[in-house]
Amino acid sequence: MQLQTIPRAYVCASLQVSRIPLSVAERATGNEGNEQWPPVLAFDAFQANVKQLLGSLLRDTDLVHQGELEQARVTTVREALHLEAVAAQTKAGAERSFQDRRTADEGKRQAAQERATRREQDADAKRSEAKQQAAAEARSRDEQGRRQEQKREDDLAKAERAAKASSIGNERKALAASKRATAAKALAIETDRKLRATKARRTAS
Repeated sequence: MQLQTIPRAYVCASLQVSRIPLSVAERATGNEGNEQWPPVLAFDAFQANVKQLLGSLLRDTDLVHQGELEQARVTTVREALHLEAVAAQTKAGAERSFQDRRTADEGKRQAAQERATRREQDADAKRSEAKQQAAAEARSRDEQGRRQEQKREDDLAKAERAAKASSIGNERKALAASKRATAAKALAIETDRKLRATKARRTAS
């Protein structure tokens, strides 16, 4: 057995003994076998540094190489965890951005819907107002037509009364003239009769 083998075995055994509390903690927390658990990574990094340092002091290239390999593994795992964390943050940021955009789009959609609803309500109000105004104008035209028709009827009745009054007046005048003519005729007949009687008396005498 090479002399370097004994110190290397002693170093590895010491490191295994010092890892016992960590193994207990792994089992207690359910992280047994989880090489990505931060305490495990911290111990593995410590172990790699110890192997490299003692291997260098003991001129044990195998121990140094083990430490380098373990250090490389720890670095790789940490980089992977970092990339996973960055990816998770990027994903979370993308999800938040997507959620923000969706919220903004929903707000825009609701605002557009509200504007469309207000426009429709305004259009309904204008249509209702136009209908009411048209109905009022129709009633006004009907009322004006009734007043004009009533005025025509009143004017016609007035004209008929005036014509009737004029006709009655003319009839009265004609009757009075007829009476005067009858009286004049009777007077003429009486006068002629008297003249005839006078002539007859003169002739007889």
